[in-house]
Amino acid sequence: MNKRGKYYTVSVLVALFVFVILFSAVVFVPEKTLTGKSVLNIDAYGCYDSDEGNDIYQPGYVTYNKGSYVKRRYDTCSENKYLIEYSCEAENVVAMEKECDNVCINGACK
Repeated sequence: MNKRGKYYTVSVLVALFVFVILFSAVVFVPEKTLTGKSVLNIDAYGCYDSDEGNDIYQPGYVTYNKGSYVKRRYDTCSENKYLIEYSCEAENVVAMEKECDNVCINGACK
């Protein structure tokens, strides 16, 4: 085998080795370790409220995780006068409609 053939063979073997290692890491990592906790700061089953509760003057969102199901709900306005405020109660998401004193804009009462 000439020099070029040896380099080609070594390159293919290294690429195959890297592929096997990366594939094994994805397939064999336990599901509970892939919770996103470092990003969202919530457990495998949990809830995170960006505005820390029912602050109608602060636009926010709720991120909740039910195992592999992750969803985000943003506080929203309804009919320019009402706010749909999402918050966490234990590990569950709760939506409450609240009437603003003046107007609701971009998910917050003004």
